[in-house]
Amino acid sequence: MTNSINAAHAPQPQVPAALPSASGDAAKMQPGYWLTHVGTCYPGLLATTDKLRALRDPAARGWPDHYYIPYTLLRNMMMRRLGLRPGDPTPKGLVTHLQLVATIAAWRVTQGIYRIDPTVYDALCATPVTGELPAALLRHLPEWCVYLETPGMHWDDLLVYGVFANLCETNTGREVLMLQLNYTDGLLTCPIDLTRRTLGEAIRGMFQSMREDGMAPEPDFERNMPTLLPRILSLLLYLCSEAAEIGDGASRPSRPVPKRTKKGVRMFAAQRPVCWDVATRLGAALRRAGRDAAGDAAGAGDGAGTHAGPRPHIRRAHWHTYLSGPRDSAKRTLRWMPPIPVNVETPDDLVPTLRSAGTADKAGAGKGD
Repeated sequence: MTNSINAAHAPQPQVPAALPSASGDAAKMQPGYWLTHVGTCYPGLLATTDKLRALRDPAARGWPDHYYIPYTLLRNMMMRRLGLRPGDPTPKGLVTHLQLVATIAAWRVTQGIYRIDPTVYDALCATPVTGELPAALLRHLPEWCVYLETPGMHWDDLLVYGVFANLCETNTGREVLMLQLNYTDGLLTCPIDLTRRTLGEAIRGMFQSMREDGMAPEPDFERNMPTLLPRILSLLLYLCSEAAEIGDGASRPSRPVPKRTKKGVRMFAAQRPVCWDVATRLGAALRRAGRDAAGDAAGAGDGAGTHAGPRPHIRRAHWHTYLSGPRDSAKRTLRWMPPIPVNVETPDDLVPTLRSAGTADKAGAGKGD
């Protein structure tokens, strides 16, 4: 498969170790496996990327802060390891490995694993990614790279364990959200073009953008991604929201800063994975509200209740657009509206507000997208 990582596509002389087969050794398909895999294929390379990140001068703006390491620096390092000069043509297959190394280098620092409450997870997967949702909202991931568990997702009949997501650039300089789907047969690479105005445009133009970057989607890729991608992006949008419920309230994920040591400025990578429970309170509230709505609806069906309002029900989850601020410089703010109990008292008001994209737009105020 053109978009998957496997031994056949490895650049020489660093031939990657064999990947897990479809027999399904679940232990090998944990995200830490890929960290070990990259470390084995390219010894010392991840530590070098950490040093380069630590030396980044924020004032110089050498590369955007939401990139852990820029494509050009990483490519030049890997080319030298292959005995090639930076100006030489990129060997066939190296681009895919560059994407993997960039992802793992960014994830290694924090090693965050995100587990979304099952009720909220199902509701987010069912929320259409439509309307005027700016693609730039995906720049606000809580860490440079996150690993999101994806229970119930399949690639044809193969289980998708999770997905890595990080911001980077491609070989053509295009800013992308790089997705690496971790499934039974290996990894599947899917770059989402963030230079597109909206997520809808990015989804519709995904295959064209990939071909422009030298990636040839195969039939199974074109068959599966239109269904999987909107679900994955909806889950990631929740992680990007300002009010996303991540962790137990005592701590939240963040992007670490370099530390000064006797040997100079250093970036220290996490020693082990950190699991973040997501939306547990919201999920519990939705389940309680669902039970209340079902009970009240049953009572209304028995003739109980009055004409005061609509019968209790759960309104479908959706993304909603708001405008705020002065008319000539209004900013669009997006909210994920979870399945809302109508005519039922709920214990919490936990509607997350997405970060403003900073764009003025007079159309769409108060409209659900």
